[in-house]
Amino acid sequence: MAVVFDDGRTENVRYLLVDTPELHHPMKGVEELGAEAARLNADLVLGRRIRLERDAVDRDRYGRLLAHPWLDAAGGEFLVTAELVRAGLALPLILPPNGRHAEKIDEALADAERNRRGLWGLGGGRPFTASQAWAFLPLLRGRFLRLTVDVGQVRETATRWVVEDEGRHLVLAFHRSQEERFPDPRDWAGKHLEVIGKLEAGYQGVEVFLSHPRQIVKLGP
Repeated sequence: MAVVFDDGRTENVRYLLVDTPELHHPMKGVEELGAEAARLNADLVLGRRIRLERDAVDRDRYGRLLAHPWLDAAGGEFLVTAELVRAGLALPLILPPNGRHAEKIDEALADAERNRRGLWGLGGGRPFTASQAWAFLPLLRGRFLRLTVDVGQVRETATRWVVEDEGRHLVLAFHRSQEERFPDPRDWAGKHLEVIGKLEAGYQGVEVFLSHPRQIVKLGP
């Protein structure tokens, strides 16, 4: 998002701690709820003064400023990103060392899930097996689903944990930097797993990225 500062500078700002569906991605196109997330953000901040709070790392690899956006309201200052999560239009993406206000994002996520807002209502009402997701990938890509996975292989790469279903139709992945927030993936092999997430086409077929442990609906025998 482009922000104009008081001194006249314009900077591209990347909100910290959240991941919203794509709207202008050259490969992914417009994903489900992307337009709704952009609209809510615009309704909240467009033409208004916001306070940008930096964290431990203040630039990403693209040179964008990383910040927590705060907005004044009648009831006091609030975190814009928490409102996007509360509406079910974004998922947390808490990557150390930037993690200030993670508790506010987690609280907003619990509220969205409890009230089935946005992706939680859409995804929860669309149960698919891994093989069905693979078969209908062209139609389901970029949509939120509830996926059933019988876990086969679990492996660790330099940056991610990768979980494959037994039929090798689908891959679940999450950042190693977040592994302390998730149940130990070493114990997932051979178990039944249900997750809510956005379906994407990955290098190995169907892929779902897990950015928060609340996306795991069920993990058991």
